[in-house]
Amino acid sequence: MNDYGTLRVRAGYTAGAFMPFVTGGVALGRASVTYPELTLLGFNPITSTSSVVPLGPKEKYVFGLAAGAGVDFQLMPNVFLRAEYQYVHFDNFENSKMNVHTVRAGAGLKF
Repeated sequence: MNDYGTLRVRAGYTAGAFMPFVTGGVALGRASVTYPELTLLGFNPITSTSSVVPLGPKEKYVFGLAAGAGVDFQLMPNVFLRAEYQYVHFDNFENSKMNVHTVRAGAGLKF
């Protein structure tokens, strides 16, 4: 997987200084699929070898689903901390499957 992006919605509920939330949405990724070399059957009388054709990488775009959960914590009236987990599952492409697990932490400042 070269790169991916997600488009998600977030829903949460405030409980004092905490706001737990869940996320869900779709993902789009760009992957490089590498195929092995293809050996052609037969014999080349000039070189005394079989013919080998390199197939190289192929770029594919693949769709998937994203889900996650996290919590925001209000540290001060305009400052908050965030912790979040995200799971992304990409559909089957070229007999390959890809799942991505990420854990994130951050801080934010409200204006």
